[in-house]
Order: sequence, then structure tokens, then C-alpha cells
Amino acid sequence: MLCLTPIPTMIRIHNRKSSEGDHSLTSVIALLSATLWIYYSVISMQGKLLVGVNYMSCVIHISYISFYLFYAPKKEKVLTLKLVLIVDVVLFGALFLLTYFLLHGAKRIEVLGYVCVVYAVCSVGFACGTVQMVICRLKKVFKKHETPDTGGDSVVPQRSGGTGAIVNVEIHKCVCFNLSIND
Repeated sequence: MLCLTPIPTMIRIHNRKSSEGDHSLTSVIALLSATLWIYYSVISMQGKLLVGVNYMSCVIHISYISFYLFYAPKKEKVLTLKLVLIVDVVLFGALFLLTYFLLHGAKRIEVLGYVCVVYAVCSVGFACGTVQMVICRLKKVFKKHETPDTGGDSVVPQRSGGTGAIVNVEIHKCVCFNLSIND
């Protein structure tokens, strides 16, 4: 199911005819993960399901990167192409060549399995780090102060440059969290 996450973004990019505000890094990283898992399952001769799921993930992420490249400004196109070349071609090629020609039999499968697991854990960590960065940026946007009527902390909305939308956040005694966006 995780491989389906770029689909709503692809639809939004297509409808807006612009990739502004979107990034390709997560799909570039996910594409490498999917290709590594396909390589592992083919080498280990296990899991037609593993091949099928990761094949679909490759198709979806290649489609997203293609949509992104089609609608991205020139600077982002160049950056994305460099990322794809370094991460998905050079890094995968190096891993393929090293594991295929230097390792044999069960040792190849074991090392490749470890590489896939470590990379999957790092990918999840990358996603968590991205969420943390978004939360930190939201905290910087809002100025925190004490309100007498609720007895709890409240956040005063401030306009940030760009959309002009105001985001209201209220925290009542650390139990209830309400987030609403007003245009």
C-alpha cells in the first residue's frame, strides 16, 4: 500500500500542470528500494509476490518521477536527473556488480538481504525525518502564548508568505489537538 502514495500527488501535479511544492527525492529513494528488493527476490529465487509488488512500486515511482520531470522547472529537472543517475543507476549498479561478481551462493543472498533491510530501515527513518522537519517548520511559524480562558496553551496563527492561509492550532491541556485551516 505504501507504494501507492505518489498517486494522489501525480494527479495533483497533472491537474495543476505544475510540480511546484512537490519533491522527487522520496520517489527516487523508493525506486532504489524496490529495485533492490526485486534483485534480492530474483537472486534468492523466492517470492513471486515480492517481485510483483516491487515491480508495481517501480512502475508507480517511475511514473511519478516522469510526471515530476515533465512539469518541473529546469533547475528541479536537472537536480532530479542527477539524483536518479547517482542513486538509482550508479548506486544500484555498484551494488549489483559487487554482489553479483564478488559474492556467490548463500553469502550473496545473505549480504543482499542485509543491504535491503538496512536500506528499508533507513528509508523509513528518512520519511520520519521529513515529518519531523515539517513539524519543526510549523512550530516556527506559530508563536506560542498562554490563554486565560482555557488554562492551556494555545498557538496564535500568523500569516506566512506564500498562500496567505491562516492555520489555527489549539492545544487544551495536552489532551485535545485541533487543527483547522481557514482560507
